[in-house]
Amino acid sequence: MLGHLGSGISSVVRRARHKVTGEKYAVKLINVNAPDKRSMLMKEVKMLCLFDCDALVQFHGAYPRARALSSR
Repeated sequence: MLGHLGSGISSVVRRARHKVTGEKYAVKLINVNAPDKRSMLMKEVKMLCLFDCDALVQFHGAYPRARALSSR
Protein backbone atom coordinates (compact mmCIF):
# COMPACT_ATOMS: atom_id res chain seq x y z
CA MET A 1 0.00 0.00 0.00
CA LEU A 2 1.28 3.43 -0.91
CA GLY A 3 -0.90 5.69 1.19
CA HIS A 4 -4.31 6.72 2.45
CA LEU A 5 -6.74 8.27 -0.06
CA GLY A 6 -9.90 8.55 2.02
CA SER A 7 -12.40 6.90 4.31
CA GLY A 8 -16.11 6.60 4.87
CA ILE A 9 -18.58 5.01 7.25
CA SER A 10 -17.71 1.42 6.36
CA SER A 11 -14.49 1.55 4.35
CA VAL A 12 -11.01 2.96 3.82
CA VAL A 13 -9.48 3.66 0.40
CA ARG A 14 -5.73 3.30 -0.07
CA ARG A 15 -3.36 3.73 -2.96
CA ALA A 16 -1.58 0.55 -4.02
CA ARG A 17 0.83 -0.70 -6.68
CA HIS A 18 0.52 -4.10 -8.38
CA LYS A 19 3.62 -6.11 -7.44
CA VAL A 20 4.17 -7.56 -10.92
CA THR A 21 3.06 -4.82 -13.33
CA GLY A 22 3.73 -1.74 -11.19
CA GLU A 23 0.31 -0.36 -12.15
CA LYS A 24 -1.28 1.90 -9.52
CA TYR A 25 -4.75 1.21 -8.10
CA ALA A 26 -7.15 2.52 -5.51
CA VAL A 27 -8.02 -0.30 -3.09
CA LYS A 28 -11.21 -0.09 -1.05
CA LEU A 29 -10.96 -2.01 2.25
CA ILE A 30 -14.35 -2.87 3.72
CA ASN A 31 -15.18 -4.56 7.02
CA VAL A 32 -17.95 -6.97 6.04
CA ASN A 33 -18.60 -8.57 9.44
CA ALA A 34 -21.97 -6.81 9.71
CA PRO A 35 -24.70 -8.24 7.43
CA ASP A 36 -25.88 -4.76 6.35
CA LYS A 37 -22.34 -3.89 5.20
CA ARG A 38 -22.12 -7.16 3.28
CA SER A 39 -25.38 -6.36 1.52
CA MET A 40 -24.21 -2.83 0.68
CA LEU A 41 -20.95 -4.22 -0.73
CA MET A 42 -22.77 -6.71 -2.96
CA LYS A 43 -25.00 -3.95 -4.35
CA GLU A 44 -21.97 -1.78 -5.11
CA VAL A 45 -20.08 -4.64 -6.80
CA LYS A 46 -23.11 -5.54 -8.94
CA MET A 47 -23.46 -1.93 -10.07
CA LEU A 48 -19.78 -1.66 -10.97
CA CYS A 49 -20.00 -4.89 -12.99
CA LEU A 50 -23.10 -3.76 -14.90
CA PHE A 51 -21.79 -0.44 -16.22
CA ASP A 52 -18.82 0.49 -18.38
CA CYS A 53 -18.56 4.23 -17.91
CA ASP A 54 -15.62 6.65 -17.77
CA ALA A 55 -17.22 8.36 -14.77
CA LEU A 56 -17.07 5.14 -12.67
CA VAL A 57 -14.05 3.32 -11.34
CA GLN A 58 -13.25 -0.01 -12.98
CA PHE A 59 -13.87 -3.03 -10.76
CA HIS A 60 -10.98 -5.53 -10.88
CA GLY A 61 -12.04 -8.01 -8.20
CA ALA A 62 -12.77 -8.65 -4.54
CA TYR A 63 -10.55 -10.60 -2.19
CA PRO A 64 -11.21 -11.58 1.44
CA ARG A 65 -8.45 -11.11 4.00
CA ALA A 66 -8.62 -13.41 7.03
CA ARG A 67 -6.95 -10.99 9.41
CA ALA A 68 -9.32 -8.18 8.39
CA LEU A 69 -12.31 -10.40 9.17
CA SER A 70 -11.06 -11.16 12.65
CA SER A 71 -10.07 -7.62 13.68
CA ARG A 72 -12.25 -5.14 15.60
